Amino acid sequence: MDVVSNYRKQTVLVGLEHLGYRVVEQLHAMQENVVVIELKPTADLVSTVRDRRIPVIQDDSTRPATLEAAGIRRAKTIILATQNDSLNLQIAIKARSLNKNIQVVIRNFDAAFARSLREQFGFIALSATGMAALVFCSRGCRRRRNQPNFK
Repeated sequence: MDVVSNYRKQTVLVGLEHLGYRVVEQLHAMQENVVVIELKPTADLVSTVRDRRIPVIQDDSTRPATLEAAGIRRAKTIILATQNDSLNLQIAIKARSLNKNIQVVIRNFDAAFARSLREQFGFIALSATGMAALVFCSRGCRRRRNQPNFK
């Protein structure tokens, strides 16, 4: 019996690129059960993730059978971290059709589109560029305020 079939309330992560790998690291540190789906993973990332005993399914995440293999019906969350907004949305809708209670967290590059996804579907839609802008601004402003004034 495979490990995934024993999981309940796991997180399914789609997209094992830079962001996806960072998310896997955080989920692992939080001792969360996670299953990764990536169509074309790089060997080093797969090796690193599997060394942590995290299952990686190398398949097309738009296929319901792939989502089923990841235990989507028992999952509590799906995180869509690919760099393709339309692909993320397509998978989100399929996941929600298979598990009406799943929490959907979706990466999106367009802040206005992210807002629409939150309003229309109740997805947690995060604009990577929008979040980065906030961090850059808060870091820059905080640093400026804390620097000594040498007038």
